[in-house]
Amino acid sequence: MKRTFVSLSLLALPMTASAGVGFTAHQSWTYSSRGYWGSPINLPSLDITNKGLVVQIHALDLVEALTYENLDLGVAVYKTTKAGPVNDNWKGVFQPGGRLELSTNFDFDPLTVGALFQPRLGFQKADEFGFGLYVVPGIGAGVTPDPGTGDTAFELMVSGGIQVAAWMK
Repeated sequence: MKRTFVSLSLLALPMTASAGVGFTAHQSWTYSSRGYWGSPINLPSLDITNKGLVVQIHALDLVEALTYENLDLGVAVYKTTKAGPVNDNWKGVFQPGGRLELSTNFDFDPLTVGALFQPRLGFQKADEFGFGLYVVPGIGAGVTPDPGTGDTAFELMVSGGIQVAAWMK
């Protein structure tokens, strides 16, 4: 119930007339040099779109983490650089961008940070209401704790995922 209330509240935020607002559900997997790196960012993001720019703010993950006395901040930004028609209703898009995540508790121990370059490739239908399906590979670096010792270390990361987005103008 709490998640539904927060989601509906976020939809009521004031937006400019030219910007769109929506949500993106995503599933991704990230691997570091130590193996699988489980991202705490897993709830749908609040999206703000404007003239080919997509900003995904992981507000629901932040609210959920605060209830557990954690801090999970995440944001992703994509910019449409190529778009072409697939048929009368759908177009293919290429949107290079990136994701930044920070996860910690209120004592900042352990601190987990990840920064990835993530091009987003997919199909979308954009009218008054838009819908898109994307494949999102990624490569980057981060600081993560060792599962055995808890010591943090700098690591290279690769990721892959899918995103399903819906928005309105």
